[in-house]
Amino acid sequence: MDATRHVSYDAARGFLKRCFAKPARMRLLCSTKAGREGGEALQVTVELGPGGPVVQVREVSMADGWTGCRFSPSALWLALQVADPEGPLAAQCGAGCGQAQGRPKAIEFGCGVALAGLAAHAMGYDTTLTDCLPGHLKNLQSLQTNPVDRVANPAVVVRRLDWLLDVGHAAHAANQTRDAIDRGSPENLGEAESDWPNLEEEQLQSFDLALASDVVYEPHHAILLPMVISRWLKPGGWWAVALAIRDEEMCCRFVEQLDSCGLYDPEHLYIQTACVPERCCKRAMRDLPSSELTTKRLCDLVRAHEGGAVLLQGQRPEDGKGEVVPEEEKRLARWNLKRAMHDRRIADIEKALIAGEECHLYPMELEHARHTLLEARKADALYRLEKTLSDGEIAAIRAAIDKAAEAGVNASKLQSAEKVLEDVKKQEDARMLLHEAGRTANIAQLRQALEDSVSLGLEEHELHHLRRRLSRLERKVEAQEKLQAAIAGHSISALTESIALASTTGLPAAELDKARKALKDEQQKAAARVILKDARLGKKASPEGRISDLHDALKGAKSAGLTEEEMQGAQVVLDQLVMQVAARRALQEAVELATIDALKPAIEDARAAGIDSEEVKAAEVQLENAYKPTARLKLKEAIQSRDIPTILAAIEQGKAVGLSVMAIAEASEIVQEEELRIQLRKRLAKLYASKNLQELKAAINLGQTNGLKEEELNDARKQVAELEEQEALCQRISEAIQGGEIVQIKAMIAEAEEVRQRVLTPCVPPELIQDAEKALKHEIESAAQSMLMEAATGLSEVEEELRSLGWLQMRICRYLQCICRCH
Repeated sequence: MDATRHVSYDAARGFLKRCFAKPARMRLLCSTKAGREGGEALQVTVELGPGGPVVQVREVSMADGWTGCRFSPSALWLALQVADPEGPLAAQCGAGCGQAQGRPKAIEFGCGVALAGLAAHAMGYDTTLTDCLPGHLKNLQSLQTNPVDRVANPAVVVRRLDWLLDVGHAAHAANQTRDAIDRGSPENLGEAESDWPNLEEEQLQSFDLALASDVVYEPHHAILLPMVISRWLKPGGWWAVALAIRDEEMCCRFVEQLDSCGLYDPEHLYIQTACVPERCCKRAMRDLPSSELTTKRLCDLVRAHEGGAVLLQGQRPEDGKGEVVPEEEKRLARWNLKRAMHDRRIADIEKALIAGEECHLYPMELEHARHTLLEARKADALYRLEKTLSDGEIAAIRAAIDKAAEAGVNASKLQSAEKVLEDVKKQEDARMLLHEAGRTANIAQLRQALEDSVSLGLEEHELHHLRRRLSRLERKVEAQEKLQAAIAGHSISALTESIALASTTGLPAAELDKARKALKDEQQKAAARVILKDARLGKKASPEGRISDLHDALKGAKSAGLTEEEMQGAQVVLDQLVMQVAARRALQEAVELATIDALKPAIEDARAAGIDSEEVKAAEVQLENAYKPTARLKLKEAIQSRDIPTILAAIEQGKAVGLSVMAIAEASEIVQEEELRIQLRKRLAKLYASKNLQELKAAINLGQTNGLKEEELNDARKQVAELEEQEALCQRISEAIQGGEIVQIKAMIAEAEEVRQRVLTPCVPPELIQDAEKALKHEIESAAQSMLMEAATGLSEVEEELRSLGWLQMRICRYLQCICRCH
């Protein structure tokens, strides 16, 4: 058992009022009971007016169908409008509603649960409910009335109607369904085979009322629905459509298609919108008189309410006031219309279309002809537009664009034409710029004008004259710049070339005269440079002749205006030649004098003046010969002084002046002798205080052999004598120790002490002294023991000896301490 729900008239009006306050809710569904996931079916009873009538619809789950499984706010809005006793549809039922022959007929397209269609049935219409989805047709099957009951009561008939199969072929022929159709939607499958009966052809243009609510979801729906209404609604019949405005352009296309199908007369058109009247920005438009409601204004109204909803009601105009047109005349009108459409001549199509309207041809045929006429007008407007664009007349292009816009030419074509028009205007402006630039001699302005003209697309032949003028001005400026650069650069070839170029470009005579004067000056300078170069190179053999030529060349160069830098080389050569002449003269005089004081400065001056070495050689030989006596004397004095640096300096000077080899060799031997003596002195100094007797003797012998003075050898000899004395002392001490004589040992120890105090280098070994003291002590102790053994004799001698022994021990200790300090 299905769940039930009752919606009173006040609840319905309150719900719509809330939807109008928030127009976006018009795109939603009224009920949420039958869920998308399955859910239970819902029996909804709706009260259409205060106290009735009441209709019942069965909502199903969206899992059982596609769209239309539940009624929307637009359907509820349309149902209440159908049942409104004061609405424009109320007079359609009339007095014959109770009789089968006199009852008006209503049809609902895309009915879904058929709330609006059942509202028309409740108001006394024989109602036909149509849809293309089997699920909806099955849901509505129980509503069909028995044919027996249709005599006394309004009938309900359920039929299948697929718009694509019904009028899709005509729409395609008119090229009106160029938008892609979503074939994934069940209502777009276009299946010809079905178990449900289709709407009978006998009922074409037989219905008094056509209803549709919230059925425009895709662009092709907006095209097909007015054609379907035109196919089944009779002339003079009424239609009512409630739509949620999901896409403003799609709804505007629907309004335009209503007009194209001839379904409304502005005098009988009623509009309602889902909005708050006080806040509606298009209220003034909604309140316009019906005669001023053009299709464009209707589209503006739809755009102003995007996201909300609109309810349109209108009466289809009567065709021909009921007069009958013969079939032969219709066939002729149809054939003329087809031929005119084929030929696509505008005048023929207009004439055939008027004849077709008078013969009451099918609206689809007339609509197709109107579309063809529109396309022909577009093509003609486009052709005229392209022709005017090629002509390039601004006024003609503007007029052609306006006419093309009125004819509905594609916006992209119009935009392209507008762009071309802008380009033509820019080109005209560029021509004016060229004309103005042609009057000036400003190269920058001319170049800018040419660049602007090229960028604006002017043809090359239009720019030729200005390019020639610019070229002449540029050549003139170039010639002037080259002339100035040549004058500044002082180049004869550049001046000659620039003067020739300037003569052809028409420069002022003053500038040419200035350049010619500069050329003449440069030619004079060039001639002076050649003379100066020849004089500097010296074509004459004698220096005096070269000096004379250089004087004359420098004088001419100065008068020609050459710079100091250019004359500097010749001046240097002149100065050098003058110096050489003076140096040769002085050298000759010095050779004649043959003195060192004269020769030496003369030779130095000759070398400084750059005189050839062969010329100076004789003076140098003479100078060397003059230096030899002096060098020989200095060498002799240096040898006598025995000072090595002095001797070496004298040797070098002797070599320089060419002294004999023997003299130089003798001085070198003296240097070697002195160096050997210095080494011997260093060796003796190193052996000072040495104990090496042999080295000292060898050094003394070498010193004697090499001529060291006696006073230089005295210290070494003294040191040798001391060492020999100490060596002999050591021998005697050893002999005294071996002899064992107390007196001799004591004498040797005393002598050793005295030698230690006297000599420079004590070398008596301390061990030898200690051995002597030990031997002395041993001998004394032996002698003492011998005396003690004697009975009583010589006691005093023993005591004296003992005392002497104590004194001796004290002396030995002091001697050892001195030896240790020395070592």
